[in-house]
Amino acid sequence: HSVDTGLLALPVIIETMMLIGDTAGVNYNTGMDDVPSEERETLAKRTIEKLKQEESKKENEEEEDIPEDANMVEKIGKEEEPMGL
Repeated sequence: HSVDTGLLALPVIIETMMLIGDTAGVNYNTGMDDVPSEERETLAKRTIEKLKQEESKKENEEEEDIPEDANMVEKIGKEEEPMGL
């Protein structure tokens, strides 16, 4: 099937799933209920929080991975000069 046929069949499939859930006594969330916007967590907010957590995690790892050998510090600090052809 194509994407177009999938979109056309979607309402029927959702209604069927809701009927099955109602028959089985399952609580479900269709996502179509009106939820006040201050209670709803947006994708952007979740992404920002995730990035902040990853950044703080990286900072903690960098603090733990400090080389103790003075020669290693010098090697890490030096950048190789570009060489010609």
